[in-house]
Amino acid sequence: MVYGIQYPFEKQIDEETRQSQLKANMERGNHKSALKEDERQHVTKLMRTDVENGYAVPITAEGVRRLKDAEVYPVGLQDQNTIDERGNVIPKKRVTHDLSHNRKTGESVNQRVDMTQLKPAMYGHAMSRVLHLIHHIRRRHPGKRILCNKFDIDKAYRRLHTRASTAAKCIAMWFLDDMWTGEASEENSVGLVLTRLP
Repeated sequence: MVYGIQYPFEKQIDEETRQSQLKANMERGNHKSALKEDERQHVTKLMRTDVENGYAVPITAEGVRRLKDAEVYPVGLQDQNTIDERGNVIPKKRVTHDLSHNRKTGESVNQRVDMTQLKPAMYGHAMSRVLHLIHHIRRRHPGKRILCNKFDIDKAYRRLHTRASTAAKCIAMWFLDDMWTGEASEENSVGLVLTRLP
């Protein structure tokens, strides 16, 4: 953990392929969902927050090209719903970083990760697990009050930083608010090296 989390890659792409993909992905740009006139502000706000919180390091487009093992993947924006403290459904925006881009060639970051080397994570069946825990506590402590609390773990995974070698493979290109001068171009963009889990 001292040096950060590293994705266990099953295979690496050769330098010629990496350079070719880097050039193509930088020229292609981000997904249309993130580039709509009325949506850009949401992406910019979320990207700026990542920089301010130390989850991303901005560098120039030329810096991205010079960075050892650099790979760029597109950003998108997705509509989601969440709930407030009273249970009301409220809309929210979520930035996506498409590490599965280049799926057709089988060379995306997500496709190259050796899944057998990853630790298992359990997200499903949370309610069932909580109810079993409450039942277990009640049986062991029949006369005691049982207190429960729910915590929002939004962005908790971002507190885990990645190794530099992994961060270089997960770069997002974006245009900060004050950089929008008509069409998006290399002159008004920065690469965001994500120092947290994408």
